[in-house]
Amino acid sequence: MGGGRWRLVGALALALVALGACTSTTGGTAQPLPHPASVADDSAPKRTVLPQAGQCVRDTGIAPLPCTEPHTIEITAVGTLAAGPGAAYPEPAAVLRAELPGCYAVLPGYLGSAEFPATSLDAWLGWPTREQWDQGQRWRLCGVSDLGLDGKAAPRTGSLRGALSGDGMFRFQLCSSAKASGPALRRVPCDTPHVAESVPGVLSLGAPGGAPPSADAVNQLGQPHCKPRVDGYLGIPDGRVEVFYAWRWPGAEQYANGNTYLVCFAETQVPVNRPLRGIGTGPLPK
Repeated sequence: MGGGRWRLVGALALALVALGACTSTTGGTAQPLPHPASVADDSAPKRTVLPQAGQCVRDTGIAPLPCTEPHTIEITAVGTLAAGPGAAYPEPAAVLRAELPGCYAVLPGYLGSAEFPATSLDAWLGWPTREQWDQGQRWRLCGVSDLGLDGKAAPRTGSLRGALSGDGMFRFQLCSSAKASGPALRRVPCDTPHVAESVPGVLSLGAPGGAPPSADAVNQLGQPHCKPRVDGYLGIPDGRVEVFYAWRWPGAEQYANGNTYLVCFAETQVPVNRPLRGIGTGPLPK
């Protein structure tokens, strides 16, 4: 029987990095995800050696590493902050608003796909410590991290350049043991029991720098956008009654910082133990 069902997803704007969600009957809350942070490297020499795009660093500092070595951040772009020589040391929130959107903007080209918001890969931003700032340093580093199930940058080896090209998204797909239409995702491996999984079809909701669209405006976009994406992911034209389609989007601060993307999810009432990609009319994998 066709006709997949859908669930409204509303966002309540909270501070920090957040994806908002609610069911069709209750208002939800936006829960924080890891916040990109400034580099803290008190042992940095007077002359800072910056990593270049394609090199990697650990989250304890910015000493360049080849990506074949264990690391937590891969540098995607190097730039300069707009602040002049006499400018006061900026507040982290101000740097994030000004610079993190640019770090998000380089991810599609670097990763090989614009589907990164539907994966565990997220943008990272680094800038000088106060001591380095007082020395006149004004560099800005953009990077990408693979967030573990605990929401922290996971140690890894190997480059992420082009990692999402082709079917690469499914190596980093988000799966959750909590419903995507509920208050918050609870990430689990996709080959373990889960009730929600991200699908291709990320939608940009607009330019960063302002308030996100209202819940009503996003829901008007979410239903027509996500239904065909979930149906295509399942491999069946009209969906199926056991699978809902839901969507999540960022809270106000995350939106202002450059994450302006709506992500579609396939959602089930009972846990499945592997992704539903291409399942068609077959039995759910319980």
